[in-house]
Amino acid sequence: MKASAVLVTRGDVDMEPILDTLPYEDIVIYDNSVRDDLGIYGRYAGISEAKHDVIYAQDDDLLFTEHD
Repeated sequence: MKASAVLVTRGDVDMEPILDTLPYEDIVIYDNSVRDDLGIYGRYAGISEAKHDVIYAQDDDLLFTEHD
Protein backbone atom coordinates (compact mmCIF):
# COMPACT_ATOMS: atom_id res chain seq x y z
CA MET A 1 0.00 0.00 0.00
CA LYS A 2 1.31 3.44 -0.90
CA ALA A 3 1.01 6.19 1.67
CA SER A 4 2.17 9.78 2.07
CA ALA A 5 3.56 11.27 5.26
CA VAL A 6 2.52 14.81 6.14
CA LEU A 7 4.61 16.51 8.82
CA VAL A 8 3.89 19.88 10.39
CA THR A 9 6.56 21.97 12.08
CA ARG A 10 7.01 25.34 13.75
CA GLY A 11 10.31 25.54 11.90
CA ASP A 12 12.57 25.47 14.96
CA VAL A 13 12.94 21.69 15.20
CA ASP A 14 15.50 19.46 13.48
CA MET A 15 13.31 17.23 11.31
CA GLU A 16 16.13 14.84 10.35
CA PRO A 17 15.57 12.38 13.26
CA ILE A 18 11.90 12.12 12.26
CA LEU A 19 12.67 11.80 8.55
CA ASP A 20 15.15 9.01 9.32
CA THR A 21 12.33 6.87 10.77
CA LEU A 22 9.83 7.27 7.93
CA PRO A 23 9.39 4.42 5.43
CA TYR A 24 7.16 6.47 3.11
CA GLU A 25 8.26 7.47 -0.37
CA ASP A 26 6.19 10.67 -0.39
CA ILE A 27 6.87 13.11 2.46
CA VAL A 28 5.32 16.56 2.70
CA ILE A 29 6.60 19.00 5.33
CA TYR A 30 4.37 21.94 6.14
CA ASP A 31 6.70 24.48 7.78
CA ASN A 32 4.74 27.19 9.57
CA SER A 33 7.83 29.42 9.73
CA VAL A 34 8.06 29.82 5.95
CA ARG A 35 4.41 29.45 4.93
CA ASP A 36 1.12 30.72 6.31
CA ASP A 37 1.29 29.95 10.05
CA LEU A 38 -1.62 27.57 10.37
CA GLY A 39 -0.41 25.84 13.52
CA ILE A 40 -1.46 22.21 13.67
CA TYR A 41 -3.92 22.85 10.84
CA GLY A 42 -0.82 22.87 8.61
CA ARG A 43 -1.06 19.08 8.48
CA TYR A 44 -4.40 19.40 6.69
CA ALA A 45 -3.03 22.04 4.32
CA GLY A 46 -0.12 19.69 3.57
CA ILE A 47 -2.50 16.88 2.63
CA SER A 48 -3.37 18.76 -0.55
CA GLU A 49 0.25 18.24 -1.67
CA ALA A 50 0.33 14.50 -0.90
CA LYS A 51 0.57 12.05 -3.79
CA HIS A 52 -1.37 9.19 -2.16
CA ASP A 53 -4.85 8.75 -0.71
CA VAL A 54 -3.56 7.16 2.51
CA ILE A 55 -2.01 9.79 4.80
CA TYR A 56 0.26 9.41 7.83
CA ALA A 57 0.40 12.66 9.85
CA GLN A 58 2.95 13.60 12.50
CA ASP A 59 3.88 16.73 14.44
CA ASP A 60 7.48 17.84 14.95
CA ASP A 61 7.46 17.02 18.68
CA LEU A 62 7.00 13.27 18.23
CA LEU A 63 9.47 10.56 17.26
CA PHE A 64 7.47 7.49 16.26
CA THR A 65 9.40 4.44 15.10
CA GLU A 66 6.82 1.63 14.68
CA HIS A 67 5.67 2.06 11.07
CA ASP A 68 4.27 -1.37 10.19
